[in-house]
Amino acid sequence: MCIERCTHGSAGGVGKRASAPRPAPTQLEERHGVRPPYGYVVLGTGQRHRVENDAKLRAWVLDLAGQIREARMQLNRPLPVRPKPNLCRSCGQKQNCSLRIG
Repeated sequence: MCIERCTHGSAGGVGKRASAPRPAPTQLEERHGVRPPYGYVVLGTGQRHRVENDAKLRAWVLDLAGQIREARMQLNRPLPVRPKPNLCRSCGQKQNCSLRIG
C-alpha cells in the first residue's frame, strides 16, 4: 500500500507526490522472499512514523484491505429506492434512472 504525502495545503507536503507507487508489502515479500521488518506511516504534515511489521499488524492491514475491497464492490450496486410519480416528473436524472415512474 502506497501512502503519499498530503497535497491539500498542509505544511510539509504541499504539492509533493511520490514519482512512482511503491510496491505493497506483499509484493516485496514475493519479490525478495523476506517480509520487511518495519515500514513508515507518512502523515499529512510529512512527518514519518516507523511501525514494526509484525504478524498482528499484517493481519489487521490485510483484513482492512479486504473490507475496503468489499465496500468498493458495493458502490456499483444500485440504491434501493421507491420513487413516487410526482417526484419522478420533475427529477433532473429521470433520463438516467432505470426505476423512474412515468
